Amino acid sequence: MLKKLSFFIAIIMLSQNLFAQNAKPISLFINDTQGECYKEFYVPVQVKDFKNVSKLQFSLGYDATAFAWQGVKYVKLGTINSVTLAGSGKVSYAWQGNVTNLNDNDTLFVIALQPIEKGGYTTDITFTNDPTPLLSAPNNISTTKGSIKIIDISAPIIKCPKTVFIDTVSVATAVVGITPFIKDTCDNNTAFTEKYVLSGATTGSGPGDANGKIFNVGTTNVMYVASDHAGNKAVCPFQVIISDQTPDLFLYAQNTQVSCETDEIVIEIQLHQTRLQLDQKVSRRCMQLIVREVNDCQTEKCAPANELFATTNTTTTTTTTTATTTTTTAA
Repeated sequence: MLKKLSFFIAIIMLSQNLFAQNAKPISLFINDTQGECYKEFYVPVQVKDFKNVSKLQFSLGYDATAFAWQGVKYVKLGTINSVTLAGSGKVSYAWQGNVTNLNDNDTLFVIALQPIEKGGYTTDITFTNDPTPLLSAPNNISTTKGSIKIIDISAPIIKCPKTVFIDTVSVATAVVGITPFIKDTCDNNTAFTEKYVLSGATTGSGPGDANGKIFNVGTTNVMYVASDHAGNKAVCPFQVIISDQTPDLFLYAQNTQVSCETDEIVIEIQLHQTRLQLDQKVSRRCMQLIVREVNDCQTEKCAPANELFATTNTTTTTTTTTATTTTTTAA
């Protein structure tokens, strides 16, 4: 009787071993995924051919210099020992229980990581035997590693000066203090390119910023453009308004009464410099001679100085008597 029982037990054990040998291996896999700079993202571990399984354990390895451990977000079966191992880039998984079946592409668990490396960095997350060896009952295990890429989809941060107002006494002036603030955390704050575009009173473009460039009198629109290595762009517009404060020169003739038959007219001219208000629209260095002839033959008239003295038979002599008085003789 005992011999028959032992025989049946042996048959059962042999059948189990043959079943285990012929069972399809459990497939563990991680799909390629992407994580945005400095933002938490999730890595699911999935299974296929998870049939009649009663035990499973393995480890994961990742680059801890590029990713910071953020914890476990979901577990379907078993437990994950990762708190003490995460700093070294290792995650340990273990489960043992009743015979269990899972559907293909079911998620076994999900871990969360956060990139600490710059955009464009790519690395793998792999199944390993360290610290917990790969083991399954009764099936064998096949594994497929996943790739993780850090992506940069955020534009750089750029801040421009407010509208810049400058008074000048020249037709153009160098403008300083208009360097923008630019920051791109995904590129460690340095891997970006910058250019400027000028339109309006001053035109032009070039690499870098416009700090120290020569601006013409009037309103210039300034546009700064910052781009990172991934092609993300940020723009920042502002204006530089330059007002010409050069004193305008006017020539004022004192009232002089003359006769129409007079061959020679002597007019005393006084020079006055007048500072204009910012909102006045007048020509720069306007020079005008106002002549008032009060007599019977001609009414009051006003003409530009160069027009008044531009006759072929007229000569003009000028002598300076004081700092503000000039005597002009027209013949």
